[in-house]
Amino acid sequence: IMALASRSEIGKIWGIVFPITCFSALGFQHCIANMYTFSLATIMNCPGFSVGDGFINLAAATLGNILGAQLLAMTYWYVYMRHEGHDLYRNHHYGQNHRQAQWDHVGRAKKFDEFLHNHDPRHMIGGHAHQTTATYPILFGGADAPYMWWDARR
Repeated sequence: IMALASRSEIGKIWGIVFPITCFSALGFQHCIANMYTFSLATIMNCPGFSVGDGFINLAAATLGNILGAQLLAMTYWYVYMRHEGHDLYRNHHYGQNHRQAQWDHVGRAKKFDEFLHNHDPRHMIGGHAHQTTATYPILFGGADAPYMWWDARR
């Protein structure tokens, strides 16, 4: 998200590399990175490493990653989506077709995009908001992207 928020290439690179570097330097565990590390340690016959220790570490890291992802998702929901109510997926689960549920999600993205246009001072020139491409095309690849994907599956 930090990389998508920047408009310059250097800002995008900084927004990707810096958090990952900090994550690694602080010694946090990530299940996918650990799979690579443990496989490499097994292939290289590193002393002091056993498959059992790797499995225990991988199970703990995976559980931590799942809980951390849920906490992050709940935080984003609380900050951006709580005013929408608790029925985010109600239309899909209670019988309306999938296309209508997708329209609802695209509508929420458009509302969020309009909010960014109207409240971002960088876009305010001459007292009105200028048209930009804030998040909607980045997140969904354009208005028809979810529907093209859905129609291609049939």
